[in-house]
Amino acid sequence: MIRADFTNTLIHLTRDKAEQSAADTFHKIVEEKSLNGSTENIRGKSKCICFSETPISAIGQIVSQNHQGFRYGAFGFMFSKKYLFNKGARPVIYQPDTDFSILPESLQYRHVRFEIDKVDWTWEREWRMKIDLLLLEPEHVTLIVPNREIVEQFKTKNSSHNLGLSIALPGVPVHRKLEWHFITLEDLGYN
Repeated sequence: MIRADFTNTLIHLTRDKAEQSAADTFHKIVEEKSLNGSTENIRGKSKCICFSETPISAIGQIVSQNHQGFRYGAFGFMFSKKYLFNKGARPVIYQPDTDFSILPESLQYRHVRFEIDKVDWTWEREWRMKIDLLLLEPEHVTLIVPNREIVEQFKTKNSSHNLGLSIALPGVPVHRKLEWHFITLEDLGYN
């Protein structure tokens, strides 16, 4: 069954932290071509990378409206669900903390606290990958940015690199294919 609230993609968004903005974190990840696992908010302290199954159109809407409880910025990474599933990503298990102990140790990293009328993060539709580091392969990731200006900055930076071609003409910029794919929230109607 196909529904508008289902998607074939998973999204990892960056967020503002005391030491670094969501944009700075995003640029660092792109430069290093890797996402690092974290133990933050993970029971059992396994390193994980977290993703959301929320459709990109809903992400744009939530980010632009600064939705209460939404902790992330307008920068991120989108992957096919199949690609990440094959690498070990799985949906989290929303359940009361009292049920945590019945999970086998191998699944405890997937536990997310859920208490009716108290704690409800189910709208994030979270998936987790138990991993220390995920290398970003440009053919398997789409960069999420707030506007086309960011894409143009990537293009400018990319074209300014000297390719070392002996036939380059003075004053003529040498362009190479931009290795990343982009989606802008601005193009989805959100700014």
